[in-house]
Amino acid sequence: MSRHDEIIRLCHMRDHAAEAIAMTHGKQREDIDGDRLLELALVRLSRYATTAKSHDVARLNSSIIARRCGYFSM
Repeated sequence: MSRHDEIIRLCHMRDHAAEAIAMTHGKQREDIDGDRLLELALVRLSRYATTAKSHDVARLNSSIIARRCGYFSM
């Protein structure tokens, strides 16, 4: 896998994590427990967000990832 592909994959992981955070904004645990569709969506997003191997992340400079993903700070 090329460095470019790794950066793209990490950008997608960050996006999935951000989406999961946005979906839970203002919600309590009881809200999630009572909404099966939301619960399943969060499980799926968390799986996408955690697919990188730790050595892949460690090899890449976070500032490069932030710039390529369109973020200026991590």
